[in-house]
Amino acid sequence: MLLLLIFGQLFFIFSNSHKNAEESGKQSTVFVRFYLEHVEGRTYEATPQTHIDGVTHIIRKTAHFTEYAVLCFLVALFLRSLGAERASFIAAVSSAAGFAVGGLDELLQSFSVGRGTRFTDVLIDTSGGVFGCLCHFCFCISYPVSEKGRRKKGRKTQVHEVKMSIYKIAGVTVKMTPHHPTLTRQSEAYRIDSEKEAQERVQMKLLLPEEYLKMKQEQNPHLSPDDCEYIWYGFEFYRRLPFFGGIMLHSSCIAVDGEAYLFSAPCGTGKSTHTTLWKKYFGDRAVYVNDDKPALCVRDGKVLACGTPFSGKTDLNTNICVPARGICILERGEKNEIHRISAKEVLPRFMNQTFRPFDAAGMEKTLALLDILFSSVPVYELHCDMSEDAVLTSYNGMKNKE
Repeated sequence: MLLLLIFGQLFFIFSNSHKNAEESGKQSTVFVRFYLEHVEGRTYEATPQTHIDGVTHIIRKTAHFTEYAVLCFLVALFLRSLGAERASFIAAVSSAAGFAVGGLDELLQSFSVGRGTRFTDVLIDTSGGVFGCLCHFCFCISYPVSEKGRRKKGRKTQVHEVKMSIYKIAGVTVKMTPHHPTLTRQSEAYRIDSEKEAQERVQMKLLLPEEYLKMKQEQNPHLSPDDCEYIWYGFEFYRRLPFFGGIMLHSSCIAVDGEAYLFSAPCGTGKSTHTTLWKKYFGDRAVYVNDDKPALCVRDGKVLACGTPFSGKTDLNTNICVPARGICILERGEKNEIHRISAKEVLPRFMNQTFRPFDAAGMEKTLALLDILFSSVPVYELHCDMSEDAVLTSYNGMKNKE
């Protein structure tokens, strides 16, 4: 619906661009007459031409301003319906759209008889677009994104009737509504008791519009609706996590005796196989924190490895937060050996195994957290085979070295 409204508004703008000076002038005269007769109380014929010209100029520029305010308001709403939440991103894209359309509008006018191109008109159009963005933000304060799409007339689906639940994930209070089996099952261990919900202040609200998830499935036809919900809810959680003092590290994380050990590597290297050997060797002393995407969070000056529901292809995650003892960059090797590496060496590898924010604020938060992480938790490079000796090499290397 929003796309139809946007295209309708574009059609209205460009259809006016094609009118020649005479047609455009007749259209303006209708509004000028109405203004003079109903606001100033005088007839059009009795009004001096200089005054008519002034009123015409104001009405035409106000019309330009209003057209683009409406256009950018609709564009901002459309971006928000796709899941965009950062005000700076929405404002930048919407305003850029207003500027681009305004420039094209002026270019088209130059081909109409008796009309020309003015850069000041482009600026007026862009100003209208910025105003439309401001109106959008005011609208969203009154109608938050979590409620959007639920009031659409005639649409009564089970998705909109499910009550949102509250979860505690990596120390962050999250409100979301899983609809499909995987996310529902994986997040159950993190759900807060209904009696305690009233005492919790929601810090993060996750709600991806149904249309957005459908779009993702169309772009990735090999994924089911269940897969899309699980993957993109996890993506959205980790995208926002730096603003709550945490980052995701693509790794297999296992805790032994209450301390976490993380093994990071590209897919297929064998990090999960390595922690499986740890679990077999240490038995009940070992607990999986998260087999694919643990959260590393700074809490009270300490770095904790936290479980989350988003653990890749496995169900291996636990709702715990334990001190991070060490991080290994794992590589296959014929000989089992481990050595510590510097932050300078590890940073490029870390950036390939974590979520890299698209915006400056998110990247700034991520780099600040990495600075704390590298100064608090030792990082190692591990070359190993898939044997019990590899377990002892990595464990002793991280446990005994400071």
